Formats: sequence, structure tokens, C-alpha cells
Amino acid sequence: MGVHHNGEDSLVVTGADDGMLRAWRTRRDEGNSESDALKWKVHGAHEHQILAVTVYDPLCDDNGQVQAKAQWPKDLSEPLIISACRNGHVRVSHIGDGQLVIPIFHAHSKVVTSLCTCSGVAGSSLTKCIDPFLVTGSEDNTAIVWSMV
Repeated sequence: MGVHHNGEDSLVVTGADDGMLRAWRTRRDEGNSESDALKWKVHGAHEHQILAVTVYDPLCDDNGQVQAKAQWPKDLSEPLIISACRNGHVRVSHIGDGQLVIPIFHAHSKVVTSLCTCSGVAGSSLTKCIDPFLVTGSEDNTAIVWSMV
């Protein structure tokens, strides 16, 4: 399960045994039904059971302004969903509608069980810039660090 929160929208993103991704609103207005909580779903997001979901939130300053570097892909200036399934595949999706950002890629030879993202560090005169990255962990006894740039 991945969680995304900002002032306008709070979402919980879940993956299921049937390979479906779903995003759920955590805030509901009075009068809205329970079915209004479902923001979107992607049938067949993965071929197999989804075992890990995380949310990448872009690097922001103290005022909430995105601090993406010019050389970073445009997609890194907005929240993304990363999900992984039993066959070792990883999917990167838009948080707004669940659609693919990049093609699904084969990350490991066995089940991917862990996902973690880092938004990066913008850098200053005292610190070096660190590009955003993703770490995947698997039952094949490996962890891989993937650049998101």
C-alpha cells in the first residue's frame, strides 16, 4: 500500500491479488457514497499478484514548490506510483489516473517484495545534487538501486 497526501487530495494506493491497482480517496464530503471513495482502478496493471506499492513524491522546498532539476524528466515533478508483482516486474504509473509513465520493466528473477523511493537532493554550494532513485528488493536475495532520471 502506498500513501500520498497533499492539501487537496489524500490517496491510499493498493495492489491486489488479481493484478489490479486502485487509488482510494481518504477524504469524503458529506453526502458522498462509499463508492465515491474509489478514484480510479487499472485492471491488469500487473499479470500477477501485486506485492509492493509505494508512492514517489517529488522533491519540494519548505513552501511546497517542486525542486526538480532541468535535466530530470518532467514526470519527476509530480507524484508517481511504483508497484511490483510476483513475476519480478515493476510498474511506474501516474498518480492521477494510474496510466503508465514508462514501460513495465523486469527488475528481478524472483518476487519483488520491497520498494522504496528517494526524491533526491537539489544541492547547494555546500551539498552535491542527488538524483531521484528507486530501490527494489527481492526474494532472489538482491536489492537494486535504479536511477529515476
